[in-house]
Amino acid sequence: MKKKKLSKPSAKRRKKRNNASYIVILSLLFMAIMAGVWIHQTLEGDLGNNAAANIGADYSSAQEHLMSNSALIANIEHIEIIALNNTDSALEGSVLSFVAVIYGTGSRGEPVEPFRTSEVTIEPSFYLPNLQPGSVVIPASGGLPGTIEVLVGYYGIRKAFTYTIKRQDYTSLGPSALVNKYTSKLDINARPAMTTNVNGKEIEARAGEALMQMIADAKDEGVKMYLSSGFRSFSLQSSLYDRAVASSGANQNASAPPGHSEHQLGYAADLTCNEIVEGHLTVEFEQTQAFKWLLANSHRYGYILRYTRENIALTEYMYEPWHFRYIGEELAFQYVNEGWRSLEEFLSIPREAF
Repeated sequence: MKKKKLSKPSAKRRKKRNNASYIVILSLLFMAIMAGVWIHQTLEGDLGNNAAANIGADYSSAQEHLMSNSALIANIEHIEIIALNNTDSALEGSVLSFVAVIYGTGSRGEPVEPFRTSEVTIEPSFYLPNLQPGSVVIPASGGLPGTIEVLVGYYGIRKAFTYTIKRQDYTSLGPSALVNKYTSKLDINARPAMTTNVNGKEIEARAGEALMQMIADAKDEGVKMYLSSGFRSFSLQSSLYDRAVASSGANQNASAPPGHSEHQLGYAADLTCNEIVEGHLTVEFEQTQAFKWLLANSHRYGYILRYTRENIALTEYMYEPWHFRYIGEELAFQYVNEGWRSLEEFLSIPREAF
């Protein structure tokens, strides 16, 4: 049987077929583009500021790190980087702290508690000194711009945080002022506008009034204490600092440089009691009834324990159980009730002076 000879399609029919193919291809391409836009917008809406950090993220390195640290999360679902200081502005000398929170399931797909870690990288670090993992301080010196961007990362996940830096006006300092090694230097003649005397020692007037009430109330409960040191002038602090450096070296962490001491503010109170020989300022103070009473009650009078064992890396000063700082009753209650670790972190959220 003869095979039927197939005729070639006419040029007109070939053109129609080609046009139809182009239309199909263009339609598919358009649908793919729109689908990509929809996916991006959906992820961005779901993840907020973490969207750019998490889209297409590879969690394999983070998963390996978790497993090596015996974390319960076997399958990572989402990683979020958060700032412990929830603010978009920060005070000079304050500390910004960040953590990564990892969400996921266990080896059998069961829900497990999120894993929280401060092992994050922070950029740029060349002008933001790292005090401890996950924390950086904002120095007043070094030509910092008015606005900075801090890029925080965790095993391939990155998130940018932007802060407006607040400078302090030291001509009208209040109890919420921050003074440390990284803040602007206090003027050589700076001193509290008003002071009062507490057992022969000068201290800022509001801090002194609260201190006298605190000492009196403690005495009513059978606990005695007294003020060892309050306001210090720039020159006195300079002498104490030079003595500490001569004794322990330039890296000593017992005395603040002149112009960077809370005592010059007039809001610092070094307290001691008769249980301590000659009233020396010593770590043994933490064993006394006076210290235990202060730890439980000082915030009711506007005072907080300034330099603890837990915040040595953040403050860069030794543990001082005798050093209490007046910040006012409202802020002191907030500081204690919210469980802040340091005044540097607490005041990173600029507070109103009062």
